[in-house]
Amino acid sequence: MVDVLSSVGLTDDELDQVFPTLRIHPYYDTGERITDENGRQQPVLAAQSSFGIYAYHEGTLDGWQTALSGATRIADNLYLLSVPNNGSAKVTVKVQAVEPGEARMPETRSNRG
Repeated sequence: MVDVLSSVGLTDDELDQVFPTLRIHPYYDTGERITDENGRQQPVLAAQSSFGIYAYHEGTLDGWQTALSGATRIADNLYLLSVPNNGSAKVTVKVQAVEPGEARMPETRSNRG
């Protein structure tokens, strides 16, 4: 359905208004550091390409549940993923349409156990 709507000219911003959207915005450590107001060194991060999911469900819905595995959750909506220089890592993103009375899947599985 998203492909059809895109082919008739809907932009990503317009699709975001039509469908429940989960968007992941990754950043990487540039190796540079700045000193914050408390004198502590903080990493300078740079954005990478975002990716995401447009969700769709027919029928009764109590809400949506998301899960990210392969990265370590360090705060609400913030995850850490260590990737070797010039290497790769894999994360899995899941979205569940939660129907009335249905159990929600676990929110996150850490790659550190």
